[in-house]
Amino acid sequence: MLLSALSSDVNFPNYDNAVAYLDTLYQFRRDLSDYSLQTGASRGAELTSKINTYLSNVEYDQINREWNTLAARLEEFRKAVQSSDISNHTTVPARIRNFAGKISDEFAEIAKANKSEDIKLAADLNSQLNQTYEQFLQNYIITSKQAQYTLSLQDSMILFISEENFYSPVSKEPYKIIIDKDSADVRIESPLLLEELREKVKPVADKIAQLDFLNNFIDYNDTLKAIQQKAKNIKNEIRRNIDITIKNKEIDEKVTKYVNGSEFNAVMNLREFVDVVNNSQSYSKLKESLETARNGVSILEQVYSQNLFDNIDSLNSSLIADLNEYNQLLSDIRRLPSGVEKFQNEPAELNQIVSKIKQQTQSTNPEILKNIQSELEKNLTFAAEGKSVRVYGIFEKNLENFGFVYKNSKSWEEDK
Repeated sequence: MLLSALSSDVNFPNYDNAVAYLDTLYQFRRDLSDYSLQTGASRGAELTSKINTYLSNVEYDQINREWNTLAARLEEFRKAVQSSDISNHTTVPARIRNFAGKISDEFAEIAKANKSEDIKLAADLNSQLNQTYEQFLQNYIITSKQAQYTLSLQDSMILFISEENFYSPVSKEPYKIIIDKDSADVRIESPLLLEELREKVKPVADKIAQLDFLNNFIDYNDTLKAIQQKAKNIKNEIRRNIDITIKNKEIDEKVTKYVNGSEFNAVMNLREFVDVVNNSQSYSKLKESLETARNGVSILEQVYSQNLFDNIDSLNSSLIADLNEYNQLLSDIRRLPSGVEKFQNEPAELNQIVSKIKQQTQSTNPEILKNIQSELEKNLTFAAEGKSVRVYGIFEKNLENFGFVYKNSKSWEEDK
């Protein structure tokens, strides 16, 4: 109770106010990114001004005397507990010593501090914040940008890059600075071995691009999306029919099941691989895409070598049954809104595409797919391990891509 009174004693108003505004300033600094730049500058100037008002008049000596009195009482209590049997069953004496010691150490630090220098520094900071805010007012700058007082790891690296350190020490190529499509994050990446890896994977990417059966899986997905959209439009026209609402949900589930299925994911990974090889400047993206493409080819090779089309057949049969039931629901409605049509052609279209998916062609030859998988695995090994080169004709030195920094993480630390 006495300690609580000490921290809010009417006898020490300057100390009490200075502490209160300092606490507010610490909280403001923590939440600075929630404010606009102008508001941040104005609020910072206001708080530092308030602190300066009280800081030079804080009652250091009086508070120190009050604490010395309390510290003496605490020490008497500690000794009383220490000398009794209670000390065998409690850590109270040690905790009192630690508690009192921390406060005494802080008072000792305050006594050693150059108070006039601290006050001068606080005044300078207040002046700088006022100048910043006045600059906003002078130029009539209005911005919704959020204030920022720390830099992310990527931002720091970009600012640190100079003519001397912009280039890789091994290949002398400039580091890659890759900005996300939504400009949310920056990836800084080593260029080492990027073009060599691209040259190695380009032939296999061209082979994958020629696999004509991949388009059949894409066509099936496009048809599902068209059916899903048509069902949505019908539901918008006939809003109070609960059976149609339920049937739409069932169709949505079928579409989601196909999109999340291993076969379609394998196809999309292969298409993404071709795109990454042709367009990406990221070694890590290329390496990651190599692995997913290898897994994708493995899945599709099993599908065609063992005729594993049960998932697609089951999904297609269930979806066509849903469409037939949907048509029956529409038939039960006496007068359909203008523009609402049944699913007359869609079942035949789905069956036709599934037949194309299951059809054995030159590109579905398991041996061709196995060869592609083997090439991808060799390239993946190179991507992970790099290569050895001769140095001075005698020694061998291993070259490996240094990795990347992305979203405040380093790839080489994550690998460990």
